[in-house]
Amino acid sequence: MKLLVVHPGASWSTHDVHVGVVEGLKANGVSVAEWRLDGRIKMAHNWLHYLWRQKLKVRDGKEWPQPTQLDVLHHATIGVIERAIECDCQDVLIITAMFLPADRISLMRKAGLRVWLLCTESPYHMDDETRIAAICDGVFTNERAAIDAFKAVQPRTAYLRHAYRSGVHDVAVAAATTSDVFFCGSMFPERIAWLTAIDWQGIDFHLYTRTQDLPRNSKLRKFLKGGITPNAEVVQLAKASKITLNLFRDASIQADSLNPRCYELAAAGTCLVTNDRAEVRELMPETPIVSSPEQAGDVFRALLADDVARRRIAAAQQTAIHGQTWTVRARELVDQIQRWHS
Repeated sequence: MKLLVVHPGASWSTHDVHVGVVEGLKANGVSVAEWRLDGRIKMAHNWLHYLWRQKLKVRDGKEWPQPTQLDVLHHATIGVIERAIECDCQDVLIITAMFLPADRISLMRKAGLRVWLLCTESPYHMDDETRIAAICDGVFTNERAAIDAFKAVQPRTAYLRHAYRSGVHDVAVAAATTSDVFFCGSMFPERIAWLTAIDWQGIDFHLYTRTQDLPRNSKLRKFLKGGITPNAEVVQLAKASKITLNLFRDASIQADSLNPRCYELAAAGTCLVTNDRAEVRELMPETPIVSSPEQAGDVFRALLADDVARRRIAAAQQTAIHGQTWTVRARELVDQIQRWHS
């Protein structure tokens, strides 16, 4: 099989999924070509706005509208079909498709390409994901609770769990600095509310997120240690912390599945604390699950006072997800695509 893998365009968590999938495909002997959308979006934005500024300087009496995001995305994806044909790829795997125009996917299929979509934002962006899934040849979702919604628009739907990168997340050297509790992630409103409500008195909390995502008067700013952090560095910082925290997003939305961070932190051998998901209880039953900020503070203090318990939990978590790598997931993905072919 020869696959053109289309990058999601973002440069953080979905980028890590892309890297893991590409590594896993290559490890399974798949011939992979990449369409790196992240760099192309930046270049298209800079080029179109440069041309727009030049037109403003000419002042030839015409009104030149400022380029829109759709203009940028259209420009950034010109040539993706030609790349697939040049590389002799009959199959295109799109990671997420947040920044890939739907008409580009339609053109791929008109050109005779088979288009497969890997959705990484289920169940939070179901409207966009199901809309795109309907015009593809098949779809993989990271959320098992979303399978029925996808099957309603795309009969070729499969569940593909997240994973960790072997050699990256399971073999990391601890950073020099240490902390009691470590969290790295985007600051969605529900996460800001949770973290703000926790009693951090006496706990050395290290927070890594984009500064612009925190309100100016946020109490969390005093815990901020860094911004967007490369995945390998996240693991090093996590291993240097006594406890790592994972927070799933909006609990009002039905979701069962683990996110990438759970796999990555468990593989790194850290003591992971998280809020509830069905797969946490099924796959990592030793994991401390917190249901409120108040409970989280109590759990942190109990674990910080018990080195033996932390080590036992970390070892159990690491054992529980051992082997859940992107190499394994890529094999599942390829096998499923081949079944759909036949």
